[in-house]
Amino acid sequence: MKYLFILVFMVFLWSCSVMMVPDKKNDNNNTSTVSLAIPIYNQAYQENYEKDNINDIKNNARNAYVLLDPFEAGVVAHIPDIKANNNEVGAYISIGTGENYRDDFEQIKPYLVAIPWGDWPDEFFVNSTTTGILEIMKARIDKIAA
Repeated sequence: MKYLFILVFMVFLWSCSVMMVPDKKNDNNNTSTVSLAIPIYNQAYQENYEKDNINDIKNNARNAYVLLDPFEAGVVAHIPDIKANNNEVGAYISIGTGENYRDDFEQIKPYLVAIPWGDWPDEFFVNSTTTGILEIMKARIDKIAA
């Protein structure tokens, strides 16, 4: 039973990663394998790699998921161009930190720890979750929605 579960799981994973589609180059009934993986672009933040810049995204992203930081100056103006290439755009928002370069830093500062977050000297963890910080986070969400 254990091996059957493993086999079914492996087939499931394989089926999610590839798809057989008709070969449009020829009118015969041949099929080809197409990966269902979608490219991802990340302008919003640096995790393990350097973040993607807007011009590279606009020039290269096609049928991709693009994560943007809409609070960064000038980013929102590029969204229509990015979407024009059949990209899906998502917005990055931090709900567990405050960054000293954000417009709302002075408002959120009373709710943050005093020592910055390791390798990110401009970012501070939230120390207290009270109704005051909730209003600041709601304002961030409203700004993204707009």
